[in-house]
Amino acid sequence: MAGYLAYSDRPGPGWYAEPFSLSWEEFLSNTVYILGWALLLSIYAIIIALVLFGLVRLLERFKMPDLGVAIVGAVLSGLLSAYIVLGIGWYIAIGLPAIIVGLVLGMLFGAFLLPQKRSIAA
Repeated sequence: MAGYLAYSDRPGPGWYAEPFSLSWEEFLSNTVYILGWALLLSIYAIIIALVLFGLVRLLERFKMPDLGVAIVGAVLSGLLSAYIVLGIGWYIAIGLPAIIVGLVLGMLFGAFLLPQKRSIAA
């Protein structure tokens, strides 16, 4: 299982439960619990996103080449995404695969979605 830590407080290998064995009450309780983590994470994510967005727009304003903006955006976005995943992962005993996915998705976002494409006439 991706992200499973043998030394965590989770059941060990060989533990299996009935599929969909949660009651609606347990489901709602877990949903509220997960939303609490999302709220904690959103505070840090918003601050980091504003800094990253502002920096990339500043580089574009100073006419940095598109490839340079994409590289800087990818590196910074990937590292900051990994930082957020590592931070929240400390609380929930997350595994290395989830951290790598956060890094890669952050890099893709920073390289392809964050930079604005300049028009040819500009």
